[in-house]
Amino acid sequence: MYNQLDVNQGQEQAGFRKGRSTIDQIFIINQLLEKSNEYKLPLYILLIDFQKAFDSVHLSYLWNALNEQGIQAKYIKILRNIYKIAEGRVKTDKVGQKFRIKKGVKQGDPLSPNLFNCILESVFRKLNWGERGVEVDGVKLSNLRFADDVALIAQNKEEIQQMAEELKVAGQEAGLLINTKKTVLLSNNMEETRIILNGEEVARSDEAIYLGQIIAVSDSLEREVKRRKAKAWGSYWRLKNVFKGKFSQDLKKKIFESCVLPVLTYGAQSWALTERQLLGLARTQIAMERSMIGVRKKDRVRHQEVEN
Repeated sequence: MYNQLDVNQGQEQAGFRKGRSTIDQIFIINQLLEKSNEYKLPLYILLIDFQKAFDSVHLSYLWNALNEQGIQAKYIKILRNIYKIAEGRVKTDKVGQKFRIKKGVKQGDPLSPNLFNCILESVFRKLNWGERGVEVDGVKLSNLRFADDVALIAQNKEEIQQMAEELKVAGQEAGLLINTKKTVLLSNNMEETRIILNGEEVARSDEAIYLGQIIAVSDSLEREVKRRKAKAWGSYWRLKNVFKGKFSQDLKKKIFESCVLPVLTYGAQSWALTERQLLGLARTQIAMERSMIGVRKKDRVRHQEVEN
């Protein structure tokens, strides 16, 4: 079932798929921005926010989507029976009465992300956007998806407005509602552009956080590197009881490499760093390692000794 669901996903979807990650989408978005600026081509990117996406989808839409994507009837029947008996309770100072869960995919279920992707794939198939978006190597790219994180891509404001309206209508059929207040438009076109959704104007910005990284109309790498350093230090100090405690250096090293270093280097595969930026990241790592073992600058201990 997992394989069948994956085979039916479009290349635009990278969420919860083997061999794909957020880095793929971040790299593509940054390349689109970079090349559009280099060749002075207009680019519009609309970052869509769905309201409680996983909790709001219609189950009837899910069963139809599974059937359309070739899932065997016996598996659909099993899922329907599981969801038929799904119940929830609200816990405050005491546990409330049971209630039936009639929409949304089950939170914490390992299959739920794939079921959600199945629904979203069905929504986008109905849009029929083969000629929408920007051309990349002779193929039109109209959107990028990482589970419910959706970016619409167009070369003019009329097209991005129309795409937003079409997605709104198609999404509503599946129970997906666009949150206009959290949806953001990025564009390298300096002309005034107003995108209206649900009777409200979508906020326009020169930069936004996309899949955990800054993307911006102008070069955003310097800001992202600074942000990575700050976030890494935040992760380090949240674990100060470990790093400053009487634990073995091996344990500290393992926790540092699994909980702090990935924060510092997240997205680095898509970066083209200058020597200064690379040195800055290295110095941040060194400073953390020195702090971990209680070595100060004035102690004049070489970094090689710290590593050992």
